[in-house]
Amino acid sequence: MFNKTINRREFLGSAFLLAAVPTSVLTAAEGNKESVLRYAVISDVHFSSSSNSAERDRLRKALAYLGKSKFDALVIAGDVSNHGYTSELELFRNTLYEGLPDGTQALICMGNHEFFGGNDHKRAGGARQHWEKIFQMPVNTHTVIKGFHFIGVSPDRGNGRAGDFGSSMNWLRLQLEEAAKDNPKRPIVVFQHYHVSETVYGSCGIDHWGIPDLKPLLDEYPQVIDYSGHSHYPSNDLRSVWQGNFTAFGTSTLSYYEMTGGIFEKFPAGHRNAAQMYIVEVKKDFSMYLKIYDVLTDSFFPTSYVVAEPGNISKYIYTSQRFANAPAPKWEEASEVKISDIQPMSAVFTFPQAHDDSQPESFIGSYQITVKHEKSSVKAETLEKEDVTPSESTSDSVVSTEDVEDYEANNNPAPVISDRSSDDARVTSTLDPDETNNNPAPVVSESVPDGVKQTTTSDPDNEFTPIEAAYEQVRNPWSQYYFKNQPKEMSYCFNNLVPGMKWTVEVRARNVFGKLSEKALVGTFQTPNE
Repeated sequence: MFNKTINRREFLGSAFLLAAVPTSVLTAAEGNKESVLRYAVISDVHFSSSSNSAERDRLRKALAYLGKSKFDALVIAGDVSNHGYTSELELFRNTLYEGLPDGTQALICMGNHEFFGGNDHKRAGGARQHWEKIFQMPVNTHTVIKGFHFIGVSPDRGNGRAGDFGSSMNWLRLQLEEAAKDNPKRPIVVFQHYHVSETVYGSCGIDHWGIPDLKPLLDEYPQVIDYSGHSHYPSNDLRSVWQGNFTAFGTSTLSYYEMTGGIFEKFPAGHRNAAQMYIVEVKKDFSMYLKIYDVLTDSFFPTSYVVAEPGNISKYIYTSQRFANAPAPKWEEASEVKISDIQPMSAVFTFPQAHDDSQPESFIGSYQITVKHEKSSVKAETLEKEDVTPSESTSDSVVSTEDVEDYEANNNPAPVISDRSSDDARVTSTLDPDETNNNPAPVVSESVPDGVKQTTTSDPDNEFTPIEAAYEQVRNPWSQYYFKNQPKEMSYCFNNLVPGMKWTVEVRARNVFGKLSEKALVGTFQTPNE
């Protein structure tokens, strides 16, 4: 027996008013094949209790887009709230059903943030009971729309660790068996909050927001199309689609980007300007086409995905082999690095975006900028060369385009507090605006550059302490590929240089598969004495 979910008409009939009807229509479907199913996918909306939050505005805009054409479903893969408080969940529910177009079903599962509700959960008998009371639907759902099966799985708890889906595994197995019997060739949609380990971007590597619970079971069903969130990584990153024994997609966020760590900056400039949504078209032959809609600009990213034959593993193209086969990014022939605003301890480097042949309509992911003392420099003769790689706390300072900065200045909600709990669970929350009106954003000190080893010297008169051993500095700024209106060139301010030195700067492009460009853009300059 499949679950029945509350729809917009039933919800509005009891308490709420109809939202305004948008005017334009959805862009044309891929090719000439007839579409038999259309749905959208979002996650990590992170509602606070504020009715004026950026997240609420973005959800309304996303729903307005769905109203421009007929959509059969909206899939929401968890973290609809910051804490799972009653006020947050009710505000999300009300906003959702006020704007959800007639004929579109909302399919929702819980995320880990829905387990942070404290006393609100206790009064309801638990986080899952609290959820079911507010949304009037089970935490685990199996819905059939036009013959296609949508299975939503909520965790038992919000630890973000193996075992969080313990009590739901047998239920999921039964639902998958039932869906496969119905039509073994038809794709089966499964959605949950956590990534499945070792699949999409964010499910493995240094941050590893995935958990392994579902993988052995999903491996048995190659026709599964799995959607997950949690990491907040961009969907237009080519690693956000994965195919092995099934197909998986990372769903990004309507709140804020949190990028991979390590040598990169986890919260880059403009990270609050995040609002991506999948638009999925399923054709009569069951082929699937996915576009990535940018809610902020009401337009599509150039990156799109296709699953030509769901279930046919031999035809899968988004496999791990892409990492080995991906070509290195390239610069245009006339590309050069321009050096400006040279100060005793800083300089600005400007260079055009590089391109990746594997995705020619998109820019690549990041850059590697290396600044070195020239060996012939007199002051450099006493310095030890160090092979330095920035730590996760790197404070790269990328100069964004005016459009991005203006948008952030006018639309920037409360700052994010991010931390890892002792059990590696994602513990992030957004402060209410009232709590932060009188608290400006923290200033990151750059007295010692991140990633530069600080050493001492036996020369008490050395005038370059404490960075006298910084023979080589390396920074890894993002290309801002996660913005729809990506700048055509990058400007990067390199701080904490040494006065009176000759320098060489080398810039290499890095694609999302980790390949560095063979060619480096090279420039030389000299910092003046103080």
